[in-house]
Amino acid sequence: MLQYLNADEFSAFKEGDHTAFKLVFDTYYQPLYYFIIKLIANKEEAEEIALNSFHKLFERCAHMESAASIRSFLFVTARNNSFDYLRSVKVLKTNQKQFAEKMQDETFLQFEYEIKDELVELVRKAVNSLPAECRKIFKMLYYEDLTPNEVAEILNISVSTVYNQKSRALQALRIALAGHPMAIALLLAMVCCQQCLAKA
Repeated sequence: MLQYLNADEFSAFKEGDHTAFKLVFDTYYQPLYYFIIKLIANKEEAEEIALNSFHKLFERCAHMESAASIRSFLFVTARNNSFDYLRSVKVLKTNQKQFAEKMQDETFLQFEYEIKDELVELVRKAVNSLPAECRKIFKMLYYEDLTPNEVAEILNISVSTVYNQKSRALQALRIALAGHPMAIALLLAMVCCQQCLAKA
């Protein structure tokens, strides 16, 4: 499970320490990005909203009351900015609207993303346990959002090799996460999200 900053790290963060800032960014960027994607289904805009949320957090670092407030600030800021984006482009679809209505409940928000943090960490550890070639290709496909053709060109391998390694990675991850059905669901959501974005 992703942990809050310890007392020394939090003090450094409040004082504007760049190492503490990087720790916060590395800890929360991925779950925050997934949260925004679930709301707006737009990769480029999700990246912008995520980065803007961190920018606002860093501007207010001295005013954070606790390490726990860092995560709350990020997700609430991202949620509100996502709503503003959806209103601006008038694409608040039924499923997005229902999810957004749930997110008005701060208690639900905290519960949802306490669980998501644990699942993201489980998936991250499983990915890092893959064989080197599988791991590299999986991360390029699903973390860097590259297409199989782009991966093949960068690594100087055939597209069929990319697909084979992708299949091996997904099979290995399903086995590694067999005891965690919700983590498998998150993994499948990552795959589906990447496929949808590729078609957009």
